[in-house]
Formats: sequence, structure tokens, C-alpha cells
Amino acid sequence: MEKLITGASVVYEAVSSTMGPQGKLVIFNGAKGLYPNVTKDGVTVARSIVLPDEAENLGAEMLVQAAQRQVIETGDGTTLTTVLAFHLMTLSYKMVQAGHNPADLIKEMGYAVQVVVDQVNSESTLCKNQDELESIASIAANNDHELGHIIAEAVYNTGEYGSIIWDKNHDQQHSVEYEEGYQWEVGITDVLFANIDSKFMYWGEPRKPFILVVDEIIKFGEDLLPIVQKIRELDANILGKDPESLTLKEVSPLIIICPDVIAHALAVLANSITDNMMFLAFIRPAGQIGTKERIYCMRDIAAMTGAKFVQGGRLKDLELDDLGACQFIHSDHKKTIIKGGYGKPKDRANILINLIDSEQLEGIELEYAKKSAAKLNGGMAKIHVGGKTETEQEEKLDRVDDSVHACRSAQKAGVVAGGGVALLLAKKKLKDLLEMRPGYRIVSQAIEAPAFKILSNADNADTQAIIADILRDRTSGYRIDERNQPDEHFNMFDLNVIDPALVITKALENAFSVAKMVINTATSITTMKPD
Repeated sequence: MEKLITGASVVYEAVSSTMGPQGKLVIFNGAKGLYPNVTKDGVTVARSIVLPDEAENLGAEMLVQAAQRQVIETGDGTTLTTVLAFHLMTLSYKMVQAGHNPADLIKEMGYAVQVVVDQVNSESTLCKNQDELESIASIAANNDHELGHIIAEAVYNTGEYGSIIWDKNHDQQHSVEYEEGYQWEVGITDVLFANIDSKFMYWGEPRKPFILVVDEIIKFGEDLLPIVQKIRELDANILGKDPESLTLKEVSPLIIICPDVIAHALAVLANSITDNMMFLAFIRPAGQIGTKERIYCMRDIAAMTGAKFVQGGRLKDLELDDLGACQFIHSDHKKTIIKGGYGKPKDRANILINLIDSEQLEGIELEYAKKSAAKLNGGMAKIHVGGKTETEQEEKLDRVDDSVHACRSAQKAGVVAGGGVALLLAKKKLKDLLEMRPGYRIVSQAIEAPAFKILSNADNADTQAIIADILRDRTSGYRIDERNQPDEHFNMFDLNVIDPALVITKALENAFSVAKMVINTATSITTMKPD
């Protein structure tokens, strides 16, 4: 067990050095000899460490596991998780060495962890506005207020279930752009369907396109002729003409969204254009045939345009009511975008949000639902991250990743005092317990570590005194670079230093999850390296 602790300490020293606004960067070799990686992201640092001693490496991997679990659950707080896990492990190890029963320690620690989690949650307040999101974003982005402002704006404007992606910019500036309408990364499959310069398809005012969404492979083009005739009759009635006299320009186009169209049916579509009967085009939805992603995409398009989601082989019996419509559609060979649909996309978005909130979905389907809800609510943004060099941009992308996830956690479960203060305030709740058992003391000591590390990384000579002042109710906050004066009372909310409650509680739970495994370990088995 001692070697596990030794290995974990290597990860802890590297990761904890990055903690707080004045934490330091870590540099390590890039993959395959590429540019070096520079980051403050805890899990990235932890993953980069491989120790030559197999037993020590197992200890290092335990902390990596805790950080990776934190990424899955919140996307932020991996450094906090690492710091808490290491202190829980080392303090527990000392207790076991002193003769305490591991099973009793685990039970007591579990109870204490739950007390702290409940206390943090009880102190959380809703993240009400963009300013609070900006505080969260800036702190998570290593006190980069310019980046924090852009991230907070994107998170606020896209809403709780909005979708945000980020990538490198071509210059040194940061920017954010918003996507309107419904877009998916599939375009027209044949130049035949490109009605503008043989490059892309566009239909809009005054020729609003009809949209057919059908969940089947179209094998016989003749099956579409009845609905084609109904559209021609509708247009003829509007124009006061005989349907047979209409030209191609006078007939509304029909865009078919379906998994595939076989060659014979494709020829019928082509003939309808060349014979001046109607402009028909075929576009595949996103995802592979038969996958949930494809079904989600087709249902989204149906909701966006007001089309019915046609299933069951009834192409010959289609009515005009089965079709949707939009103000315009644009499709090139890479993507398609629909704007101004005549459906009720927010109704479907609300259904999906209710499913997400009820926790009925999981895994990849949960991600599809979140993405669909964001698109249907118009909440899509892309952050462009600038920088002078590739290394600088990569480091900033790590910060954006942490920052966006921190904001999402704040939206979900509220915010609490930052800088490790929320855990210090929760520590006082542990003191109120009637009997401070060994397991309680372990948790009580471990949750001081984040604030201590933030202050010590800032070279604050009064670290211990500041923590003592908070624990004695002399203050409920601190400035990172100086000791509070006797007549000063700081509040972290007033200083705009706040953290997402969810990040803190999950960090403690994930840290405990790993620590209790180590406490109960008596033997480690490793592979011997050949001489």
C-alpha cells in the first residue's frame, strides 16, 4: 500500500501545482514528437504521468481514475478531485497503520462525505444571470476575463440545454458565432440536385419548398408520383392555371429527407426535373441507417418543418398534410440548413428536456437528446479560440473545455463560495457532530486541502491564519494575495469568486470512491518487466 501512496503523490504534486488562479502551468511531450503540451487541466496532467515502478504506477492510476470520473460527470474540477482524493488516501493510510479497522473507516468517511455534500448543496444558490456565469467562466479559464466573457455569453445565449463547440481560430482573437436554424452535416449527394451554379441547392422566397420526412429507403420512384401530382394541383389552383401547363419554375420543390434512394428511384427523381415536372431532391439525415442518431435527426426535421414522420410504407397514400415546409433550405455537398420552418420545434424540445430531466435516457441517446433540444431551441454556438502559437491555443482550448462545463454545472445545481471556502464552511458542520470518529476526522482534514493549496500556490504567507479565520467565523472569504485585516470581513460572492456546487460535491464523492478502494487494499499484483 505504501507504494500506491508514493505513486499517487507524484500525480498529486504535479496536478496540485496548477490549482487556483496563481497555479502554475505543466509542460509535457506532445504525441509523436509534435509540439509540447502546456496546460493547467488536472486530468490532462494526470494522464500524462507514467511511472517506471509498476506498483507506484497503480497508485498514480487510482488518482487518474478519480479525475476521469469527474470529467464524465461534470467536465470540470479534476484538479480539485485529485487533491481531495490524495488527502483522503494518505490520511486513511495513516489511520490504518495506526491500527484502525478499514471497514469502520470507510463507513465513517462515507457518512461524513454525505454530510459535507448535503451542506454544500444547502448553501447553493441559483446562477441567475450572465454576470455570475462570467465569474464562473473566468475562474475556470484561469482568471482569463476576456475568454470568460465570451464563454459566459455563449452559455447564457444558448440556454441550459444549448450546444457549444470550440476550435482554434485562424488569428489571435477570440470570437463566438451563433448558428441559426436547423443544421446537420450531410448535404446533397448529386450535382443533379444543385440548382445554383451546379454547386449547391437553395430554395426560398417566393418558392418555399415542401419537406417530406420518411423513414424508409425509397425503392420505386413511381410511389412519389401521387404526391407530386397533388402539389402541382395545389400550385395550379393558386396560380389559376391548368396543372399540365405549369412550368418547372411554377411548381413548388419537394425535398425528401430519407435514409436512401436506390438507383431506379433516383432516375425517376432526375426525370421529374429534366421533364419540367417538379424539382425533387433527396438528402440523407445525419447518422448511419438504423441508428438512434438518424431517427433523432429525422424527427427533429419533422418538428422543425411541421412534417409528419412518415413510417410504414405508405408513400403512395401521402397527402399534403403529411408534408412540412420552410422559408428556405440550403444544401451543399457537406451540410444542410433549414430556416423558418413552419412546425413547432419548441414542443419537441420541451419533450426532450423533460426526458433528460427525468433521467430516463443514458449514454449516447442522452447526448442525442441534448443536442436535438439545443438545435430545436436555437441554442447552438461555436467559440473560436485565438493564440499566437499552436501550443498557446491548445492550452486555451483546455481552459475553454473546463470553463464551459463549469458554467453548465452552475446552471444545473447552483453556485457556492469559491476558493475552497464552501468546503471550509461545510467542515464546521462536521464539527457539530456529537462524536468525532476517525473517519470523520479524515474527511474534516481533507476538505481543508483545496483552500490551503490555492493560497500556498499564490505564495501567501498567511495561509494557515486565513483558513483559521474562516473556520472561527471571523470571515467567510479571503483575498488570495493578502491576509484579511482584523476589521475586514470578506464574502466570496462579493468578490465574484464562486464555484459550481455540483463540481464540488461530485469531486468529493469521486475522491472518496477511489480512496476507499485504496484503504481496503492489502495486495498489489504487477507484471514483472524482463531484464
